[in-house]
Amino acid sequence: MDQYALVLYALVLWREAQNQNDATIRAIAWTIKNRVAKPRWWGMNLIGVLTKKWQYTSLTGTGDPNLIKWPEEGDGVFARCLRIASSTLSNIEGEIDPVKGATHYYSTDLKVLPEWVSALPWVCDIGPFKFFIEK
Repeated sequence: MDQYALVLYALVLWREAQNQNDATIRAIAWTIKNRVAKPRWWGMNLIGVLTKKWQYTSLTGTGDPNLIKWPEEGDGVFARCLRIASSTLSNIEGEIDPVKGATHYYSTDLKVLPEWVSALPWVCDIGPFKFFIEK
């Protein structure tokens, strides 16, 4: 496994869900994995998916307060995100996709819903996130 891709994947998970439990972090990880499995406009591989403009605003957007956050040495949540990223990518633990193929999500904390919400079918809720699929 490419270490750069793994760390970038974990960084996105950390920035997107650092205040969440493992189940919620894993759900977000699976949306990324699901996009990688269906190469499209959002990217053709893991790095492409993670760095596609406007997809993960904590990495490529503007105005997201998480964009400038970095885990400090010894950050236990980042260690959890690394473990989840690794196990999700390698599927060594035989994980089952908790978001049933979902490729999109948003936090219910958002004041303004993303424009795409009405166009995609809802799949499930996990933690404070709603998950959707682009078929």
